[in-house]
Amino acid sequence: MGLDQYPPEALATTTVNGKINAIPISSNVMLFFYNAATWKKAGVEFPKTWDELLATGPVFKEKLGDNYYPLILSEQDALLMLRSYMYQKNQKEMIDEKTKKIAWSHEELVEALTFYRKLADNHVIPDTKAMASFGKGVNYEMKPWINGEWGGVYNWNVLYTAESQNLKNPSDLVMGPYPMHKDAKDAGQFRKTALMYSISRNTKHPQEAAQLLHFLMSESEGVLPVGLERGAPLSRDGEKILRDADILKDEDPVIAGLIQSTSMPNKSTASPYLEDPQFGALFTAARESIDHGKASIDEAATTFEEQANRILRRIMR
Repeated sequence: MGLDQYPPEALATTTVNGKINAIPISSNVMLFFYNAATWKKAGVEFPKTWDELLATGPVFKEKLGDNYYPLILSEQDALLMLRSYMYQKNQKEMIDEKTKKIAWSHEELVEALTFYRKLADNHVIPDTKAMASFGKGVNYEMKPWINGEWGGVYNWNVLYTAESQNLKNPSDLVMGPYPMHKDAKDAGQFRKTALMYSISRNTKHPQEAAQLLHFLMSESEGVLPVGLERGAPLSRDGEKILRDADILKDEDPVIAGLIQSTSMPNKSTASPYLEDPQFGALFTAARESIDHGKASIDEAATTFEEQANRILRRIMR
C-alpha cells in the first residue's frame, strides 16, 4: 500500500510532527445546501458572495413572510461559517496552535460577531433567541425545515441525505455556490478527514496489519461491500473501483460537494479544536449574550477571548 494513493492534503491532516500517524479514509466538508423550491418562490438566485447572501433576507421577508429565512445555523455551523468568512478576508486561522490562544485580534473577533448579527438583522438567519423558541433538537427534523420555511443550511456534505429526506420533495435540496469575498485568495472552507485507520507501533504483526489496510482501502473485495458507507474513499484505487461499479457518481450531491471544494482555493487547515464542545458552546454563549441584549458585541468578544484562551490552554496539552 503506497502513500502515493492518497492526496497530500489528506495525508497532512493525519501528520503530526512530520510523521504520518494514520491513513485517511474519507473526508467531509462544510457546504451550503438550499431548498430550491423555497428560493424559487422568493425569486432569488443563490448567493455567490457574502454581500449577496446578506441581501437575500429582506427579499425572503417581503415575498414570503416573517417565518421564512434563507438559511439556518446550528451551534457548530455558525462558528465554522464565520471562521470561513474571516479567513477569506485575512488568511488567518482562528486558533494559534503554537501559543494555544485565539489568533484573531479583538477587532477581528468583533468583526466576525458583527457579521453574524448582520445576518440576523437582515433576516438571513433566525438568531439564537428565535431558534430557542423551537426547542432543542436537530434543525432538519423541525417543522419549519420540513415545511420549507427555512430555505437553506450550512452543514456537512454527508448530512445531505438526512436533510433532504425530511423535505416533501427531497430533490428540492440542492448545493449552492460557496460565497466568497471579491479578492479572497482562499475559501477558508472547513474540510477534514472524517475517518482514518492506524497501526499500533506495538503490534506484533505490522506487515499483516498493512496488508489488511490495503485490502480494505484498495482491493475490490474490501471496497465494494462498504461502498460509500464511510464516505468517498481517498484511496485512488478505492475511488476507481467504486466509479467502475457505478457506485460513486459525480452527480451525487455528497460527492458533488467534495468536487466543489476541490475546485476552490482551499489550503486552510481544519483545526480540531474548533470542534471541541467547550469551545463551540462558548462561542454560542457569545452569540446568545448579544442576541438577548445582555452584552454588546465588543463585550461579548472580550468575554469570549478571555474564556476561550483558558479553555485552549487546558485542552491543547
